[in-house]
Amino acid sequence: MGETMKIQKTVGLTGSITIPGDKSISHRSIMLAGLADTPVTITNFLHAADCWSTIHCMRALGVIVEQDEDGVLTVKGNGFYGLSEPNDVLDAGNSGTTMRLLTGLLGAQSFFSVMTGDASLRKRPMARVITPLAQMGLKIAGRGQSRYAPLAISRAEQVQGIKYDMPVASAQVKSAILLAALYANTPTTLTEPMPSRDHTERMFETFGIPVKRTGKAIILEPVQKIAAPKQLDVPGDISSAAFWLVAASIIPNSQLVLINVGINPTRTGILDILQQMGADITITNERWSGREPVADIVVRTATLKGVTIEAEIIPRLIDEIPILAVAALFAHGQTVVKGAEELRVKETDRLRAVSLELGKMGARITENPDGLVIDGPQILNSASCDSHHDHRTGLTGRQLMKRLIIAIDGPAGAGKSTVAKLTAQKLDYNYIDTGAMYRAVAWQALQQGGEPTNQAIAELARNLDLKLEYINGKTNVTIAGQDITEAIRTPEVSRLVPKAAQVAELRAVMLKLQQDMARLGGVIMDGRDIGTHVLPHADIKVFLTASIAERAKRRWQELTQKGYTIKLNELEAEIASRDKEDRERELAPLIAATDAVTIDTTELSIDAAVTKIVELCREKLTGV
Repeated sequence: MGETMKIQKTVGLTGSITIPGDKSISHRSIMLAGLADTPVTITNFLHAADCWSTIHCMRALGVIVEQDEDGVLTVKGNGFYGLSEPNDVLDAGNSGTTMRLLTGLLGAQSFFSVMTGDASLRKRPMARVITPLAQMGLKIAGRGQSRYAPLAISRAEQVQGIKYDMPVASAQVKSAILLAALYANTPTTLTEPMPSRDHTERMFETFGIPVKRTGKAIILEPVQKIAAPKQLDVPGDISSAAFWLVAASIIPNSQLVLINVGINPTRTGILDILQQMGADITITNERWSGREPVADIVVRTATLKGVTIEAEIIPRLIDEIPILAVAALFAHGQTVVKGAEELRVKETDRLRAVSLELGKMGARITENPDGLVIDGPQILNSASCDSHHDHRTGLTGRQLMKRLIIAIDGPAGAGKSTVAKLTAQKLDYNYIDTGAMYRAVAWQALQQGGEPTNQAIAELARNLDLKLEYINGKTNVTIAGQDITEAIRTPEVSRLVPKAAQVAELRAVMLKLQQDMARLGGVIMDGRDIGTHVLPHADIKVFLTASIAERAKRRWQELTQKGYTIKLNELEAEIASRDKEDRERELAPLIAATDAVTIDTTELSIDAAVTKIVELCREKLTGV
């Protein structure tokens, strides 16, 4: 039985949101980094099931992929010819990108492999990939006369470069051919009927692989080695941003800033169509992440009008059609979608699913073989809908879903920050590190020399110029424009934090900042009085604890890894003293809220603690 979520009406969306990493680029970053002979660090990687399917497959091929507590990946390949034969069947899960792209890469290797996926993926067409790869000399056999997975991929004797006119524009098919073409003995030329997303070509260039474009043709020369960058920062996924773009456009009194959005021209059809519909969208802070263009996007409530979406633009917004259907329901006039038959062979038949599920809410949608016709505006009713196990369909129906406020309290060293960060990643929530906020002021006070007085700390609070940004799984802290993210993690700063936290003026300033940050929901905040004082009306309250000995050991390991010399018994005494101060302070003492759930992490893994909190959220949303 699937998970049920209750979605509640909302009024006005305001604030800023950092968009999660692009799914397409995340897949490709792992594959290309896995062919390098030097380590590659990947930040803002999308930690979604599909992308992890690619990681699992690459690990099975001998590539080392490590993840730190902030979600940053380090990929260590064995060189361009360094993939090794897997010991078992490779499982692509529900990821068509994983299966189709790896089919091209594996087909060019000198070993045997078998790849499968879940029941949904095994129904999706693979002949469109296998046909051109067979022309290149790759030996791939599949179920149903090589139309479906599982796929058996035999050793390639020799990979031939080809000239191939693609019958339809498909980034996955194109990418599979290009990955195989890296190992060919002659150049490969692909001609597309219309441009599809070009993340593979841009990623190739980032790894030092020259790609030539002439009109609609892409020409790739074989290579013997790639030149990997030391770091890749994955831009935010415009497909994820699309849901916020539409939500802010149709919900009255909304203004959102979407941070770190990839604006690759082959993906920005959603922006073009929404602006044609009359959406109030502004592109700001344009910049580059490798070869990918990135920007921040400001979107405000607007009156939308119906438009016709022609087949030519479909490759640039194929994943955004479901959410555009929602926009059309609130637009004045008729919206027509043409040339979108590709949506019928995604994780589900998305045209049918969108028509069926929005129809349950009272929407009147005409479903054509290649698209939809929607007359607006329409009035929708509440209903029980099915996501059809498809994330795009599910998110389309969850635009107005209640986003929880989660408060995590507990003593120093109980694992609050690590658990909060990982839970935020799991739920796609924003993490607010209140400890970093107090540490920033403590650091600033220390810069004045000597032992800071309460009066000095109060003065800093009155003129506080503090900025906190949660980007790529990491909290960046600046004071008066100076980045102090690492500087605030010293023992000297840690010892001053309890004193600073008792200054009334500082706490008043912090309280307002923290409450403002949490107002929109979709937030996880940790500290020592979040559930009792800062966010007393939080939806979920957790009190994390652990024994003093265990907390001291964790802190000792953290400090010694950073090069500090400190005795374990001294840390135990310091933590015990800090616990006493926190419990006995007059302003918001450290106690568990009466409605908080206590989780003891002394012998509990971080993953287990995260799972418990996610389960609490599920129960809150579903009532089960």
